[in-house]
Amino acid sequence: MVETESVTTIQLDHLDRRILGLLRGRQVTVAEISSAVNRSIPSVTSTLRKLIRNGWIQESGEAASTGGRRPKLYNLVPNTKWAVGVDIGRRATRLCIVDLEGRLLENRLFESPDLNEKEKALDTVVEWMEEMISDVQMTRSRSLGCAIALPGLVDSRSGVTSTYFNFDRPLREILFERMGLPMVVVNDARAMAYGEYMIHRGRGVKDLLFVNMGWGGIGMGIIVNGRLHFGSHRHAGEFGHLTVEPHGELCACGKRGCLETVCSGSALVRDLVIKLQSDEKSIIREMVGDDLDRVDTGIVVQAIRAGDQLSIDTLFEKAAILGRNLAVLCTLFDPQLIVIGGYISTVGKLLIDALRAAARASVIPKLANEIEIVTSSLGDLAAAQGAARLLLEPLFGDQVIHQNSQKVAE
Repeated sequence: MVETESVTTIQLDHLDRRILGLLRGRQVTVAEISSAVNRSIPSVTSTLRKLIRNGWIQESGEAASTGGRRPKLYNLVPNTKWAVGVDIGRRATRLCIVDLEGRLLENRLFESPDLNEKEKALDTVVEWMEEMISDVQMTRSRSLGCAIALPGLVDSRSGVTSTYFNFDRPLREILFERMGLPMVVVNDARAMAYGEYMIHRGRGVKDLLFVNMGWGGIGMGIIVNGRLHFGSHRHAGEFGHLTVEPHGELCACGKRGCLETVCSGSALVRDLVIKLQSDEKSIIREMVGDDLDRVDTGIVVQAIRAGDQLSIDTLFEKAAILGRNLAVLCTLFDPQLIVIGGYISTVGKLLIDALRAAARASVIPKLANEIEIVTSSLGDLAAAQGAARLLLEPLFGDQVIHQNSQKVAE
C-alpha cells in the first residue's frame, strides 16, 4: 500500500487504529491488546472506553478464566461504518455495500450503459448508487464513501481516468460534487487484487498477482509485501499490453499483437467463431441456432463445461500462451500466489491445470514447483468488493490509495 490521506474526517489516532486493526474479525481481551501494542493496561483500557463511547467497538462476552476473574472480550461494531464499491465494466456493472469488517451487506448487478457516452453513463451509475443507498436506508453520516473500479488507465492518486469517463477534470471530483461522499477511483484489476489479498492474507500470503481475463482485455493487480503496487506513473500491471505477436491483431491501445488481442474473452470467442465458420464440429452451433453472432463467453463456458472438444481445444490454445507469459511474471515477481479472475476462469480446474503446465514448462526449474495458481475466491464480486474494502483500510492504519480526497463531516 502507498501513502495516502484518510478518506474521511474521522478522528482516530495511531493507537486507536492499531486497536481497531487487532479487533478486525475477532474478539480480543485487554491483556492481549496491551501486549500487541506495547502499552500499559490502563492506557489500553482508557482507549477502549473512548472507542466504545464513539460506537466503534463493544464488549462481546468473556474469555475463559485462567484463574481469577474472566477477562472481557471486545470486538468491532460492524455496522458503525459502511462503504460502497462499484465495478463499472464494459458489459456489466456491479454495486455493493460492505460493513466495517468488509462483509457484504448488499449487491446489485446491471447491464452496463454505453461507456463511450460518458455523461449519460455517469448519470445512470450515480442513479443506481443513490437508489441502492436509499433502499438499504444507510445513514450517510456513517459512510466512508464510494470506490469506483474501472478498466483501463486510472490514476488513483489524482482521480483522473484516461480510458473511460475521461472528462476535463478528475472523475473523483465530479462524483464528489454529485453525491457529497468521499470518492476513490481505481483500476478494476487492482481492486480485484486487493479483494483477493484480503481473502488470502489470513494464510500468510503477502505477495500476490491477480490476472483478470476480461472480455476485452487482460488486466493485472500487484500485491508486494502486503501492499498494492501502482508504479511511478500509477499504471503498473498493464499485463495485457505486452506484445506477443508483433504483426498480430490491432489492439485498442494502438499497438499490434498485445497479449489481450490473443487471450482475452473476446479473442477466445473470435477464434472459436472462425473455426465454426470452417465447419468444425461443436455443440455451440446448436446452442446458438446457427447464429454465430450470439456466441459469447457465457456460451463458450457452457460448451466447455459440457465437454465440447472444439471449445476446450481453443481454451487450451489461449492457456498455453497466457501460461508462458505468467512464467515471465513468476520470474520477475516470484509471487506466492497467482489468482485468475474473469468469467472464463469459472471453468475452473481445466483452465488452471493448463495454465500451470504452460507456466511451469517456461520458468526456471527452481521456481517450477513453487508456482501456485488458483481461481478467484470472490468471482464477479472481486472488483466491487475489493474497491469498497480499500476505503476501510485507513481506519486500520493501512495507507492504501493516495488521494487528495474531499472530506465530509460526520
